[in-house]
Amino acid sequence: MRKRTLILVLFAVALGLGVWNYTYRPVVLEQSPLILGHGGMGTRSLLPLNSIESIREALSFPIQGSEIDVRMTSDAVLIAFHDNNLSSVTNCNGIIEQTSYSEIEKCNNSTWFKSSKIEALTDILGKNWPSETTFSLDIKEFSEVGTKRSYLLLRALKELTLRFPNYNFLVESMQLPFLAELRGNGTNTQLFFYARDLESELPEVSALGLDGVSINMDLTSKEQIALAQNSNIKVMLWGTGSVFSNRKALQMSPDIIQTDDISSMMKLLEK
Repeated sequence: MRKRTLILVLFAVALGLGVWNYTYRPVVLEQSPLILGHGGMGTRSLLPLNSIESIREALSFPIQGSEIDVRMTSDAVLIAFHDNNLSSVTNCNGIIEQTSYSEIEKCNNSTWFKSSKIEALTDILGKNWPSETTFSLDIKEFSEVGTKRSYLLLRALKELTLRFPNYNFLVESMQLPFLAELRGNGTNTQLFFYARDLESELPEVSALGLDGVSINMDLTSKEQIALAQNSNIKVMLWGTGSVFSNRKALQMSPDIIQTDDISSMMKLLEK
């Protein structure tokens, strides 16, 4: 009986190791895409999204940088935060665009495991990350072009990129007019339209002279990505939260991937 049990245990261990090795087998690529952490370590991390702690942990891996969600306070301070309502993940109430930074910095950005303050972008970028680190700024602000608030946002972004010339900046937005205005504002960034239908939106992205599109990997295909790249439009994928979705994203051959599972991505790339 003991011998049979031992055999079964050894078989289960061997099977488990075989499944693990197969699941994490390397992906062979002609050229590896740029890998960014999503808000740092991602939405499944125990660390708060967009926190310095999460970004620091992400950049301890051999990746190129991190995506950061960006909103602007009532007094035109750019902060690293995803939602517009503070009550979603903090101990405070209020709408970001109606609240000053002096009030917001007292709030705790929390997961069940860890909490941290909501950071101004200048404080995050001032942490002396390695030169040439890439930060993709996902602009969650929706301000109509031509308004005072839109002007303040454009100015704040320009000042930010000029203040930190040692980093590479990408800007993502769902608003084509805002990206066009940003292009004309002389900001030293690559501009990515937050797309929902890559094939139909590609002509306008190309006509505006934007650098790329950012799209959920489930909303596009390898063929559409190749079409964009043939038009000199870079493609940034997001929505990868496991080894399986990381593998699928890599096999689609994008230029950039934002991942919520950095650890498995590194195993797939043998880094």
